Amino acid sequence: MEKTLYVETNFVMGLAKGQDPEGAALLNNDYHDINIIFPSLCFMESISTWAFEKKRRTKFSDELQAHAQEIKRDRTEPTALPLAEGCGEVRLGIDRHLRYMSARLNHCLSRLNDLAARLNPDVAMIHEALSNDYIIDPTDNLIYCCVLLHARLNHAPTARKAFVTGNYKDFDRADLIGPLKQAGVSYFRTTANALGWLRRPLDSSPIDPS
Repeated sequence: MEKTLYVETNFVMGLAKGQDPEGAALLNNDYHDINIIFPSLCFMESISTWAFEKKRRTKFSDELQAHAQEIKRDRTEPTALPLAEGCGEVRLGIDRHLRYMSARLNHCLSRLNDLAARLNPDVAMIHEALSNDYIIDPTDNLIYCCVLLHARLNHAPTARKAFVTGNYKDFDRADLIGPLKQAGVSYFRTTANALGWLRRPLDSSPIDPS
């Protein structure tokens, strides 16, 4: 039985943040029987999302430095200097974690480039996204249209397909899940549940998508 997993930007960021051990196992080819499909526009979106995350954390680190400099000016409170030094330690920790995230992001995108089939938007997918606002965010809307139309064109009763995204605020809606289900795709919030379902026997009862 053919098994396919659609992943998108949130999968990449979950790996970069160290929040998805099952996703890491997938990219290490521990699930070699599962085909990975990744919309090509998510390569760029992942880099843009990373740039925003880095900017946000760097801003917080800079604010900590400013606070530490101000705290050091306190000549009467004995805890002022240790507090300022603690701010410095936090800043070092933030910088270290950003480096970890950057390395994991690079590894994830490299592995997806090697392992995943790229889902490139075609004219029909672009037209669908321009004609229907399934999701307010235009990038998420195009991703949804790419997965939906690709699944419809490659629908087979003997195949098992799953779509995983941690962006449940936008994707976990009956009006979006229904068309995916009709195209043979089951929706999941976590990689662990998606992979678990893909490897279950065909006659297994459904599991919670969360």
